[in-house]
Amino acid sequence: WKAECVRRLYPYCRGIVDDNPKLPRSLQSGISYSEEDGDILHHNRDDPRSNNIYKGRVFMFGHRDPVPTDCNRIGTPCATWEDVVREVRQWSSAIKSEIC
Repeated sequence: WKAECVRRLYPYCRGIVDDNPKLPRSLQSGISYSEEDGDILHHNRDDPRSNNIYKGRVFMFGHRDPVPTDCNRIGTPCATWEDVVREVRQWSSAIKSEIC
């Protein structure tokens, strides 16, 4: 459910801080997972209203390594809140030219 909301909010919401390692995969694949048991809730690959290519960023709080490893394009590991702040500042500086 969270991936679907974030996907639909783009480009108004270009990033999110989260600790769920399934979120980047969900955002890239178009699959939404259940929080409780990890079951697939929804797959919107065939939904013409859905844009499966999420261009935002997921700052993975509490993670030192990229998780999942196949989602390095949008997932940024941030072990601490200080890491989150540093990474968000760096990333937001880089995309300012795209927004303005």
